[in-house]
Amino acid sequence: MKIKKIFLFLAIIIFTIFITTSFSPELVIRRHLFSVNPAQSLTCTINKTNFVDKEYGQQYTINCFADPESGNAIFFAYVKKNIIGMYYWSGGGSGP
Repeated sequence: MKIKKIFLFLAIIIFTIFITTSFSPELVIRRHLFSVNPAQSLTCTINKTNFVDKEYGQQYTINCFADPESGNAIFFAYVKKNIIGMYYWSGGGSGP
């Protein structure tokens, strides 16, 4: 019974973190980058550009972030807003 309570408590914490980071485009980008490289996701800089893609959404540039497995840097991120007003990562990469 104690293990179920601990599991439920951890699930609530993870769900709460996921929801609270969905209200800001920058936090959505950092949450996605955290799964790739936690240390760099906290120190990289994210800037909003003037470009808005109809399919992918608002474009952001990411400086000082590199994927540790491939060595490629992630330079662009696209963020969109869903129907209920929460942001989500819709794409990203190093670009052409």
